[in-house]
Amino acid sequence: MGKQIWLQDGNVFSQGSATTVSHPEGLPKGIYEVKVSMTGFYLSKIAESFTFDYKLYGLNQKFIDYVLKTYENTTGNLGVLLDGIKGTGKTVVAKELCNRLQLPVILVQSMGVDTNSKLIKYLSTSIDFDCIFFFDEYEKEFKNSSDVLSFMDGTYNSIYRKVFLLTTNELNVDPNLLGRPSRIRYKKSFSNLSEEVTREILNDILEDKTAIEKVIELTHSMNIITIDLIKAIATEINIHGVEALPNIKETFNIEFSRFTYLYREVQIRHCDLKFTPENIKSILKAFYKFKELKKKDWEKYTREERKSYNEWSTKFNEDYGSTTEDKELKYLEPGDYFEDDRILMVSIKEKYVVTMTDYGNIRIYIINSCYSTSKATGLVNYEL
Repeated sequence: MGKQIWLQDGNVFSQGSATTVSHPEGLPKGIYEVKVSMTGFYLSKIAESFTFDYKLYGLNQKFIDYVLKTYENTTGNLGVLLDGIKGTGKTVVAKELCNRLQLPVILVQSMGVDTNSKLIKYLSTSIDFDCIFFFDEYEKEFKNSSDVLSFMDGTYNSIYRKVFLLTTNELNVDPNLLGRPSRIRYKKSFSNLSEEVTREILNDILEDKTAIEKVIELTHSMNIITIDLIKAIATEINIHGVEALPNIKETFNIEFSRFTYLYREVQIRHCDLKFTPENIKSILKAFYKFKELKKKDWEKYTREERKSYNEWSTKFNEDYGSTTEDKELKYLEPGDYFEDDRILMVSIKEKYVVTMTDYGNIRIYIINSCYSTSKATGLVNYEL
């Protein structure tokens, strides 16, 4: 069978032997949708390229350049999976990658369970040129499709190079896609916006620049931080002023995190030391010695050990517990509150929080773990 010729009639491209313009070399560069008629599937050109009528924030050019270099220095099919929270820029990265590759882009959208197998077969057997197959939100319609796996493997056609570009809001895909670089070479995850990108958006949109730091602090307790959410908060403050921030936390349609800490509490009475990291280390060292000493039989104590025990027993007390706070450990600062006591010191490296009670006693909370739960993210354990 001879090579198929692509025919153009306006923006409609199909295979055949007659009509206005033929494309024996394959489709010209552009964005195409798959359509179906009484005679079968065909491609409809919808744009020359992806365009953006807004400023792009946090575009990962380094990753795009990396993929381009791989494409230019390899042969065969290439698979790229972009996964993460909706609104964090993965679709924009996918579109920019399409533009940079300078290939025809075919948008693969579900046509229903009964038709999808025929659709994949059409794409597998009829697209006889190098191109990109773009599956946006792949997991919604194609996650269990064995036809797509065969398609990626080049079972039907291995002559022409295909780029399989998939985006997912949840990494709920066929396990056979993962751990198989021959199908998906790159899997990049997109999470909450960085503080740097958040500041850039706020600088562009917020009229009152003095509100930036307060919004940044607000984001520290947000479950999800996306471009759209930051823009919405900035717009809200532009309308109602920075005084609207408490109202945003109470009534705005954003889910905020509550962080649950599991800790060991060391209570110190009558402490007159200045609170420096060195002094806290000394206190904890003495406390652990006291713990070990308590394990010994009193009759076997030396005179020095009995003196130390009597001194330490009036100073130290130990407890275990949990608390739920508004901030993750890395964002806690002196002056904030932890277990309703004012924070004096926080050590991210040593994983402790030092507070002072209303009675002047010192408490060192040694953090064992931290987690949060929400409808948006489920259970999230935070690395300490």
